[in-house]
Amino acid sequence: MSDALAALQKALLDCRGDHLVASFFSASHRSDWFAQPWYAIALGKASLAMMEGALVVGGSNLVAGLVVSKQDSGSSLSDERLICLTAAHPVPDESSLQAGQALLTFVQQLPSQARVLFLVSGGASALVEVLPADWSLSRWQQQTQQWLASGRDIQHINQARKKLSLIKGGKLLAHFPKQVEILQLIIADVPNQDLAAVGSGLLLADVFDERVSTYCLADNRSFLTSLALYLPHAEMIPAYVSSEVNALAVEIAAKAVLGQCTLWGGEPVVQLPEHAPMGGRMQHLALAVAWQLRHATFPWSLIALASDGDDGNSRVAGARVNEKTIGIAECYGWQIESTLAEANAHALLADVGALIETGYTGTNVNDVMILCCGEGR
Repeated sequence: MSDALAALQKALLDCRGDHLVASFFSASHRSDWFAQPWYAIALGKASLAMMEGALVVGGSNLVAGLVVSKQDSGSSLSDERLICLTAAHPVPDESSLQAGQALLTFVQQLPSQARVLFLVSGGASALVEVLPADWSLSRWQQQTQQWLASGRDIQHINQARKKLSLIKGGKLLAHFPKQVEILQLIIADVPNQDLAAVGSGLLLADVFDERVSTYCLADNRSFLTSLALYLPHAEMIPAYVSSEVNALAVEIAAKAVLGQCTLWGGEPVVQLPEHAPMGGRMQHLALAVAWQLRHATFPWSLIALASDGDDGNSRVAGARVNEKTIGIAECYGWQIESTLAEANAHALLADVGALIETGYTGTNVNDVMILCCGEGR
């Protein structure tokens, strides 16, 4: 377990926004991009770290910037040239609408031939929005809660958001000056580098726009590849995980073989009961796997973690469970099957000391699961 946690921490550092942005300009020999005055926009859960990286590389020529990050991220930036806002996630609120208007204002006030560094990571869909006149905030919140509870994956949800929004699906581009030059760098929280789904595609429309150059800095595949370097004896499952969380628990348990370590990555989906308590996919998955493996005759451990440090609506990243977790929970009086049915894994895992807290990770490349079986785990 300690080896897996140490490897995970190293892989998270490799995928931090500041490291990725700085490395992009170093590796691509494009540090001269900052030789002229430039503007910056950073949106999403990794926006603060991504902006930090840009400032390290070319901060002296920054004219002005806008950063919108998640509320209570535990990190901040202090630079008088930056407008730094926070907004709600996963369910938006008035701050998300205010951030959307601030984004529009910033874009519309850019000079005609501005050079803009546009930094995007997952979470931007909830953090910034401009709604049609016939959509109220309460209606939007109810719709978002329905999407999140439905079990639909993020790509389908963001496709629906594009149709509704006045700035997503490439619509934000119409508000930029016609001669602007935009360099867009993305940390992707979607499979197959479907970059138009990240942040619901603020700058990516069906029609190509020569003003925008787009690059993906990292995604779940690169995260797992980095993790595998630190766990060289582990088997990496190549398929992106997008199955229902309880079905995935059965699949993971079936890979429990003595002496084997296995890695999965992706974003499983979960259908939530009405008025679900605090929790998240990774916590539910961890408990579900522990329940599936309750009769295992060898030691094992599982880490299930959200790379952004926030699993679901909780402020923990995930959980670590092992062959003792179910027995301890039952001694404390927990009924495991009813706890899973009620989506109340967070409370149980907190009670048995199984939650993982990472704080702000500066990235957002989906989830990772590590199953290690045997004494060397």
